[in-house]
Amino acid sequence: MIRLASVVAILCFALSGPALAASAAVTAACRGDAYRLCGPVIHDEAKRHACMHEHAAQLSAACLTAVRASR
Repeated sequence: MIRLASVVAILCFALSGPALAASAAVTAACRGDAYRLCGPVIHDEAKRHACMHEHAAQLSAACLTAVRASR
């Protein structure tokens, strides 16, 4: 559970407004998940963060792989 929470934290940071260039792979891999799971709140950073955390178990393998590789 702690590992999943850290993955979600990294993911939410990567998907935030002006993401760092190093997280471009995470953004690309997770964008679909963000829209699929959190589309209605995609432009509200705090709500998106909470939504992605809430749906962490539903993240795609590609998204999780990219997040883990970005560490």
